[in-house]
Amino acid sequence: MDSASLTLLGDYIASQGAGDRALELYMEAKEVGRAADTAVTVASDLASTGSWMTLARLGRTLAQDRPAAGHIPVPDHMAKHRAPWWRRRFVRLARQSSGWTRNTPARLSLLTADARVEQPLPDLTPSPVLPDASWLEPLPPPAKLLTAVHRMTPDLTAHLFGELRVAFRDHPVEIWLSGRGRAVFEYLLVNRHSKVRRDRLMRIFWPEASSDAARNSLNVAIHGLRQSLRPAAGDTAVVIHRDQAYFIEPALDIWIDVEAFEDRLKAAHQHLASTEFVQAEGAFEEATWLYQGEFLADDPYEEWAIVTREHLRLCYLDALDRLGALRLNSGDYAGCVAVCLKLLACDSCREDAHCRLMRCYSRQGQVQLALRQYHACAAALRTELDVAPAPATADLFNCLRRREAV
Repeated sequence: MDSASLTLLGDYIASQGAGDRALELYMEAKEVGRAADTAVTVASDLASTGSWMTLARLGRTLAQDRPAAGHIPVPDHMAKHRAPWWRRRFVRLARQSSGWTRNTPARLSLLTADARVEQPLPDLTPSPVLPDASWLEPLPPPAKLLTAVHRMTPDLTAHLFGELRVAFRDHPVEIWLSGRGRAVFEYLLVNRHSKVRRDRLMRIFWPEASSDAARNSLNVAIHGLRQSLRPAAGDTAVVIHRDQAYFIEPALDIWIDVEAFEDRLKAAHQHLASTEFVQAEGAFEEATWLYQGEFLADDPYEEWAIVTREHLRLCYLDALDRLGALRLNSGDYAGCVAVCLKLLACDSCREDAHCRLMRCYSRQGQVQLALRQYHACAAALRTELDVAPAPATADLFNCLRRREAV
């Protein structure tokens, strides 16, 4: 979606009281003014739930866009301060909501720093229940944050959704000296619960090379991989070679977003089976937030990853579909709209998502939006599949035209 569409959607969702979801859309659309206003509004909620990483991310994003934010109205009594007015309000609301006192621990003192000093917004050190490598953490919705992240800093944190990000405690791997070494590391992470035979790696990554050439290439790749990891991992042994096989050191405490995603999906389906719909909705929500892009999106030509990538994509779409249905049934129409739009952004021919949007708009009194959604559905089906909407979809459209409740 373009910036204008994202902004309009953000305005609509904000009007329904879903400020956190609207803020996400404003930030994606680079609407710094709206994002700042909305951030100030929801800051107290974020602080009261201990969502310091979300506060830090918002602050950093807004600070990076400060030149573009010059149009934000500044109250007269704050004009004398050099720092942006929203930053001062941000800090004040956070302190009030969290019950901070003069005895606030030193490790959180950066949050209450005097905003009058002209300096980049500092990185925040998370509270003890959050991992130190905060920039690597997926950002679930604020209300779910404390239950979705692990309570101890792992030895190794890896994000395989979207762009590859790896860190050892709070030290990110910044430079990969070997592209093949990086690919081998990704494969070992995905298969970290078993040892991978050397011959298997040779067949996967150098299928057309002779045995000697493939073995030499693997040795070079492993050497480059270890050199890449050393600045972050130090002397910690990470990739082990033993008995003609390679594997990740099993003693390491490892957190991988793909595993967390699958765990949340498993929990969501268990809650569904037990008719625990509120818990199921929360688990699906956490899972969809962990999905930050396609599996190994920056390595699209690795053949071994194709099947896994498609499987995870389908799991994500199914999670969005089930989350949308749960929100519709619970009366959270603004939340359902947001989920359905994400689903349609991935697959514009999902007729069920179009119908769900039509029902949401209608129940909120936005019948014209519901009718327009039907035409968008028909156009997508005609363009992509050269088919007409299903009879049930057409019946829903006719009910809407007659202003019947749906």
